[in-house]
Amino acid sequence: MAQIYPNPNKVGSTISFTDGDFNSANFDNHGTLINNGSGTFTNKSGIISNTGKFSSIDMNSGITNKSGATISNSGHFKFYALDNYSIINNNSGGTISLYGGGSLICQLDQCVINNNSGATFTIAEDWVAGGDHGEFDINGILNNNLGGTFNNNGNVSTERGDTAAGVINNNGTFNNNARLYNYYSTLTNNGIVNNKGIVENDMNGKFVNNSGATLNNIQSAQSGAYSALNVKSSFENSGTINNNATININGAGFVSKAGGLLNNHAFIYSDGIENAGTIFNYATININGAGKGITNVGFLSNTGNLTNKDINSRILINAGSLINKGTITNNGLIDLLSGSSGPGSFSNEKGALLTGTGSTYGHIDNDGTINGGQSAGGYLIDGNLMHNAGGNKIIELGGRDDAERDRINTEHDFVDITGDLILDGGSLDVSLIDGFKLSAGDSFVIAKVDGDLSGEYDGLNEGDSVGRFKSDKGSPRDLFITYQGGDGNDIELYTKSLF
Repeated sequence: MAQIYPNPNKVGSTISFTDGDFNSANFDNHGTLINNGSGTFTNKSGIISNTGKFSSIDMNSGITNKSGATISNSGHFKFYALDNYSIINNNSGGTISLYGGGSLICQLDQCVINNNSGATFTIAEDWVAGGDHGEFDINGILNNNLGGTFNNNGNVSTERGDTAAGVINNNGTFNNNARLYNYYSTLTNNGIVNNKGIVENDMNGKFVNNSGATLNNIQSAQSGAYSALNVKSSFENSGTINNNATININGAGFVSKAGGLLNNHAFIYSDGIENAGTIFNYATININGAGKGITNVGFLSNTGNLTNKDINSRILINAGSLINKGTITNNGLIDLLSGSSGPGSFSNEKGALLTGTGSTYGHIDNDGTINGGQSAGGYLIDGNLMHNAGGNKIIELGGRDDAERDRINTEHDFVDITGDLILDGGSLDVSLIDGFKLSAGDSFVIAKVDGDLSGEYDGLNEGDSVGRFKSDKGSPRDLFITYQGGDGNDIELYTKSLF
């Protein structure tokens, strides 16, 4: 048990330390400082400045950096086990590496680790598939500063019991290739986070992606690997999120603030998103029924697949905009009118599809396709529908019974409108499904309009045939359209009776 010496340790020289050796001085290492077997080396109260090699990678060895002591690294510092109660500075040109299977414990509030510009800090540098992961427990503060690079190939956790624990401040580049557990703490990103592993934001943890920051959720190229951002507690985005893997949002903790941008190119499964910024969905967003769905006061553009899963799912457009250029399958509610900030808008654009057995509360501008139900089914627009010249309505007839306008159990499609229906042309596409055949005297109310009905579909005047279809008599039978069906202003398809 002795103070390490000589001081300084010159370039080309080697000092081997053993169990119980320590440092209480301002020690400069320019050569090699290495553990000689098992045991613990303690930096008691001094400053170790390393520009050479500082190594303790034997699995039975350890380093303790006591309160009031400092390790300042501009060289190569590699260890298997380190308990830090004080300050570690990794400076320009420095590399700090936790050996795979080892552990780094940042103890309580006394621990501060600064990974500075030009420095690299790696957890589980030597990890290989099937090997042990390195463990980094942050109960203090990790600052990955501007120009610094932090690589996690093991397990990084901020959890300590059920109390407020560690803090991660990222202003540089943070690469997570394994698991990051943000529990009972705050992770603030002002730089770039690249996730190719699993990020768990849970147990009252808070993830803040600030303005100018970027979070890239990237599917790992490793065979069988799964990359995901799992949000179960507070997540605030004012920066940019690029999702090319999976985001799971359980609870109403995901808030995208004004100026925030979410680009989804893969999968988002959510029961709670509050959006005051911009969401571009190019792939898949599924809204589950258990939570609050999506509340949008910003801009939501869908060119992929947006699914409102069931009757308990809601998309609230609170003075914001919903633009559909892809497919929206709505089996719940799209609410454009209940927001405290005023009505929202919903535009179903050319080439887009709105389908499902749900409802929309508010006005829809349709230049795309509306197909009520899912072979067959109904859709309710609790408001007005503007069916524009480029719009298309698909109607599938699989039977005569509308089950008293039951949108799930009906045998034929319908779209009901509680407000006005304005037909500025557009097309009507009718087909028979499930082996159904027409009979004489059939009638199908395909749009029940409580307000005013004006206009006609392109090429379909009152009483025109929409086509000839299979009948129970063998020969094709004409199916006609009236805009004066039902109570006088509903759209009805019918066949002529024999008498």
